[in-house]
Amino acid sequence: MNRYNHYNSDLDAFELYHLEAEELSNSTSSSTSESLRIEPPVEYNAVIAGLSGAIGTSISNVVVYPIDLIVKRLQVQRALSHVASQNEKSDEAQLYAGFIDAARRIHREEGGIGALYSGCLQDTTNSMSSAFLYFLSYNFIRQRRLQANISPSGKVPSTLGVFEEISVGVLAGAFAKFFTAPIANVVTRKQTAALHKGSNSTENTSDVKSILRDIYSEKGVQGFWSGYGATLILTLNPSITFLCYETSKRLLPKRYRDNPTAGQAFILAAISKAVASSIMYPMSLVKSRSQVQRKKRADSSGSGTVFDTLKEVYDAGGIMGFYEGFWGEIFKGFFSNGITMLFKEMLHRNILALYILIVRLQNRNKKLSL
Repeated sequence: MNRYNHYNSDLDAFELYHLEAEELSNSTSSSTSESLRIEPPVEYNAVIAGLSGAIGTSISNVVVYPIDLIVKRLQVQRALSHVASQNEKSDEAQLYAGFIDAARRIHREEGGIGALYSGCLQDTTNSMSSAFLYFLSYNFIRQRRLQANISPSGKVPSTLGVFEEISVGVLAGAFAKFFTAPIANVVTRKQTAALHKGSNSTENTSDVKSILRDIYSEKGVQGFWSGYGATLILTLNPSITFLCYETSKRLLPKRYRDNPTAGQAFILAAISKAVASSIMYPMSLVKSRSQVQRKKRADSSGSGTVFDTLKEVYDAGGIMGFYEGFWGEIFKGFFSNGITMLFKEMLHRNILALYILIVRLQNRNKKLSL
């Protein structure tokens, strides 16, 4: 049975490959005991992995949601401040000075702890849907690739090659994000709705129905997929992470380079993730800004592409403008990883145990009916 980390389409393909390799090595030492256990059919593996991954992701999402909201505010505040300054005098003092300042002001000015969870329900729905679609599509595509690589003797391989494994994860992430992009756009607007209240705009409502109406009136149907181009670029994250991981192994003593210890692998993977995130974080910022952009449908000229948004960010804040909210994102990633792994593995075991119990009860009933 494959084990999965929490859902993050930007990084999971890298982690999935190493988890697959670990499963393969562990299975050789316990093949005898495994043959005595009840294993669900291959098609059930996807459902079990998807369900446990989705629930685990939703739990982690609720815990770290305030961090995500603050990061989104930091990512888009200058863009929204620029829009507001077209109607009234810009006030730089109204911008958040950093992560701590944003948390303090949101809590004080917007209604306490509840303000830090604005849009949490929609975001959890988005995360859970994305996770479920990701795990289902990952298993589906992976099984097809394994069948395609069957040996002349008829044996199906247990794992794919490194880059093919990563590619499967990338495709699964792109597939999942395509169907959940409209929810993601609603979530980002809901998270940042309070930043519009400094302007004279009458479109300050943050309920879902109003947000949906605003997106359609401003950008049409395609507006619900704002930021999807940046999302596709973010799927390069696994390849960058894997490259960093393999390169960093050269820093280890020779005897550990081919087979690092668990501690070494964890540290190298964490560093590799941080490096990949630092390289690709500007795309995350571009995605958020694209989602909150309020360009009218009649205004078809001007910015709109990923590179146009990158240029706007650079013109406004230079290189450092690409990394507003970066440390909050890194902190959220490390914090959510442990939480989700804890619940994900527990849920996976319990769902699998429930399946085995049902199978045993069915077998017992069949014997009694004979």
